[in-house]
Amino acid sequence: MKKVNNLALRQQIFRDELRTLCINKEWYTLGNIKQYDNLFDRLSRDMDDTEIIGVCIDIYDHTDVEQFAQEYGVSYEEVFDNIVYEVYELVHTFVER
Repeated sequence: MKKVNNLALRQQIFRDELRTLCINKEWYTLGNIKQYDNLFDRLSRDMDDTEIIGVCIDIYDHTDVEQFAQEYGVSYEEVFDNIVYEVYELVHTFVER
């Protein structure tokens, strides 16, 4: 939890939103059910940036990156950058006193 003045900032990704994103983007197609469940087990009520990037790496590692790179004419790094961008769009920040 990040502290700013007298406020605590908590970051969270909701399971159903991440699941929908993975389905819509056709991510995590190389993972099995146990690996997919482990991805969601990584989500917590209070995630720091290291944990969020860990989720992004997990998605990248279980996605057919070569297909995306070829389809969109981008590098593997750009595929990863897109995953990071899209996942961070799901991050909810809550302010607590």
